[in-house]
Amino acid sequence: MVALPPPKLPEIKLHELMLFRSLIPSEFLAWLLSDSDSSLQILELRDVPGQQIKRIMAEHGRCLQSLHLLRYNKDSADILRLCTLLEELVIFRIPTVIELRDLPPTIEHFSFRDPTNIGFHALILPLIATLPNLRVVTVDENIRQDSHFPALWGTCVAKRVHLRVHLFPVSSSSDPGSDPSKSCLTVIGYSMKTQW
Repeated sequence: MVALPPPKLPEIKLHELMLFRSLIPSEFLAWLLSDSDSSLQILELRDVPGQQIKRIMAEHGRCLQSLHLLRYNKDSADILRLCTLLEELVIFRIPTVIELRDLPPTIEHFSFRDPTNIGFHALILPLIATLPNLRVVTVDENIRQDSHFPALWGTCVAKRVHLRVHLFPVSSSSDPGSDPSKSCLTVIGYSMKTQW
């Protein structure tokens, strides 16, 4: 049996929300975000988004600046269309069948954390060329061993995009974000300042 959320709405304005399970009842999510329609800027979904997340994002997507998705699929593509001011997109597993397209042109930082996807180049290289505001691409260190890494490097150089390589694998239990100097190694650098 699942209890309903308290009748009194929380008086909190969330800036960041990380959901490890997005299959929580929609009433709870709506209750939790009831006062965050203009404050939620960072959302991380560690589960495949479903219909309830899409409904919630209809209200909150326009303010999101950073979105982290477990994988890209039809539902996450629908969510991305609602994120008209998105600056950062992190996808932990890039698709092998669905094309990455119609991403918000406002994206400045794109990160894909899937070192096992051997076909990444066919999806990512065209994407880099089509995002007009892209400044940073972040990948896992294992990608450097891929035969297509030089093409990724060359595409980033041609577009003057900063390419970074994460030293920690996706499955690492440590928090690489706690010390940026240990979490990334710059492979290609330009004299641009970036917050990522």
